[in-house]
Amino acid sequence: MPTVLEDRVKALEEEVSILKDEIRNTLLEIQEQVLMHYYPELRARDAAPPEEALMVARAAEARRAAATFSGVQRFSAAELAEEQATDEAAAASAGAEAEAAQGALPALGRPAGGAPAAAEGWAEVARLMEWASASVARIGKERTVKAIEIAVETGYLDRQARDMLVRLVALSDGEPAAARVSLKAIGEVLQGLGRALGREADQATEQRFLQEVRLG
Repeated sequence: MPTVLEDRVKALEEEVSILKDEIRNTLLEIQEQVLMHYYPELRARDAAPPEEALMVARAAEARRAAATFSGVQRFSAAELAEEQATDEAAAASAGAEAEAAQGALPALGRPAGGAPAAAEGWAEVARLMEWASASVARIGKERTVKAIEIAVETGYLDRQARDMLVRLVALSDGEPAAARVSLKAIGEVLQGLGRALGREADQATEQRFLQEVRLG
């Protein structure tokens, strides 16, 4: 680690030295231009400005440049380590801000799970539509709605799924021909709802379905 810091100090000192030379040359060129401006006869004769004036200007600019860079040529190891730590902290902060911005995209209207999650949501809606139609045709609208309400009360369905299922049931015109429905039919409807939701109902929920949904 000390070797790396020493190399960096040497490199910085060399860069500062080069920069000082470039600035000094630039200032001298400016000084010469100023002298040419105030001594147009020198430019007309294409003669150099007085050597004494150039020497004075160069000495003044050299002193000014040395004063400007007097505190830059030396760096301690602690200062370089602190500078490196500051750079790393800034990079980490920028990365955290980028992640935060990316994580905020779902709140701006983008689906939280991306395209695969949206596709799965539509697939579940299609399964629930199919189940609602089959349930109404098998046990009727009234028994199907009762089954949905019991599923909500037992925690098997949430309110959002319940509202959607009730609307789907209301769209169906099919009714079973038989006035009485067997327990087996109700159990099969319950199993179908579990498959449509991607899970199976527990035994207690199924027993309650069989006891409360059946009419007659």
